Order: sequence, then C-alpha cells, then structure tokens
Amino acid sequence: MKSYILLSAMLALTFSTNLKAQESSPLVIQVESVVMGTDGQMRVRINGQYLTRHSEKDGVRVIDMDYHHVKVEARGQQMTLKPHQTLTLETHQP
Repeated sequence: MKSYILLSAMLALTFSTNLKAQESSPLVIQVESVVMGTDGQMRVRINGQYLTRHSEKDGVRVIDMDYHHVKVEARGQQMTLKPHQTLTLETHQP
C-alpha cells in the first residue's frame, strides 16, 4: 500500500513538472513554404511537417493559407506569418 501511494505521488510530481516545462518552454513556429499537392490541396511546411488547412501538429493549428500568408493559432493566439518567417512564443510569468 505504501509503495502504491509513493508511486502515485511520484507520477503526480512528474506530470506537474512536465506540464510546467511545456508551459515555460518557448514554442518555435517556422513557416518554410506553401505548396500545392498533387491532389490539389495546399500544404504548408511548418517545423518540418506538412500541414493542410485546419490541421494541427505540436500545438500549432493552421487556420488558412495562400502562397503569401499563413494564418496559424498557437497557445490561444492567432497570427499571420509569411513563408520563410520564424516566430518564437515565450511565456513570461512574474
């Protein structure tokens, strides 16, 4: 019984530490290029991954795009970025 309580406490501490690390770690959004796929669907390469409209990967959601602008949402904020642009989001707490 003691080992179960100890294990539960260790897991809770690990989870809260990981959650704090994720919140405080900067999120880098690197828009590399916008391309048209062979299926006729546009794709944007963000952080090395190709994403389509309304898809999400690693906390970055693509809302809309064209060849000149990409509208993304990350950490509750919407931003419009251009291809070959990099944005770093950091959380600063007092």
